[in-house]
Amino acid sequence: MVELVRIGELPIVMVELVRIDLVKIEELRMVMLELVRIELVMIELVTRQNVVPVTYK
Repeated sequence: MVELVRIGELPIVMVELVRIDLVKIEELRMVMLELVRIELVMIELVTRQNVVPVTYK
């Protein structure tokens, strides 16, 4: 699975390739969500849906 913490650095084409993997974020454990929550906003934009209900700072 793609390193979600780096998703902001991926080119658009790469994002297209990992789109299916992005939906798997809802399977991540809470500790992992802590590490990637900043990128969750971008993931929501890419998938055009709220994959995970997340409260941001």
